[in-house]
Amino acid sequence: MKSARPAATSRARSLTTLLATFFMLAAACGGNDGNVAEPAPDETIAPTTTAPPPPPATVLAVADAADCRGPDTEVAELIESLEGTLLMAGDLAYKEGSIANFTECFLPLYGGDLDRLYAVPGDNDYGTGNPDAFFQILGDRVGEVGKGWFTAELGSWQLIGLNSECGEVGGCDPESEQYQWLAQTLAEAPADQCRIAMWHLPRFTSSANYQEIPRLGPMYELLFEAGTDILLAGNSHHYERFEPLGPDGLPAEGGISNFTIGIGGATFTQFGEIRQGSAARQNDTRGVVRFELAADEWSFEFVPVPSAESGFTDSGTIKCNNA
Repeated sequence: MKSARPAATSRARSLTTLLATFFMLAAACGGNDGNVAEPAPDETIAPTTTAPPPPPATVLAVADAADCRGPDTEVAELIESLEGTLLMAGDLAYKEGSIANFTECFLPLYGGDLDRLYAVPGDNDYGTGNPDAFFQILGDRVGEVGKGWFTAELGSWQLIGLNSECGEVGGCDPESEQYQWLAQTLAEAPADQCRIAMWHLPRFTSSANYQEIPRLGPMYELLFEAGTDILLAGNSHHYERFEPLGPDGLPAEGGISNFTIGIGGATFTQFGEIRQGSAARQNDTRGVVRFELAADEWSFEFVPVPSAESGFTDSGTIKCNNA
């Protein structure tokens, strides 16, 4: 009769082999406690982080600012007391943009703001027959000399300055240099970027003194199709805010909020028939409009000069069209 010991010995050896294999696997997986081993230092994956959006950009906006026939210092003093980038939508030296008027009227009021200012030319800045003083005094804050259109960044927002004096720059139609520049600039911008634009002549207005400007229609349509949020204008010496408007001048979803801000110092003008979509208006109180431009929304507030007695207010918060 054969002994059973050799079989037992074989089983013991097999068990020993299995246990050794088990402990080798356990060690490979993180040791005898069953925890997964930490990766080697050079295999550590750095956590991904998302950069926070830029803080809101504060903007102060006004037009028709320095009237040499009787300079009004209150608006300039108000602006001096406020923080923010200054946007001036034309007619900076009223009633004509001569070197003398810029030197004697504009610079004493706003010379200290040149490093925080962007501006576009108005019809009165061409009042001497050329805009040399406008470009000479304001330098690189107004675009290329003789053109007057440009783009800049305000926090996460895009700023676009345009020249509404179409006859002075070769037109504003789709064949013009300015239109083609605008089309390319908008096409190259991020699809989700918020945008504020400015020119001098209002595309739409309730003014009794000035007409609407149809020749700006093609560029307005480009701005609308790109989801532009805000369009600043002057020329009409009053404050008027419209509901978001489409290219036809009617309230529209995804339209542009038009602001006429000719409240910087020139003599007030009268309202005529109130245009459809006009949401707020006044023509007896000077001041500025303050905007807070956040990553996906914007707020606005009409800020009157300290001596104002009308009690007029206008403010609100709106989501960006491209947000």
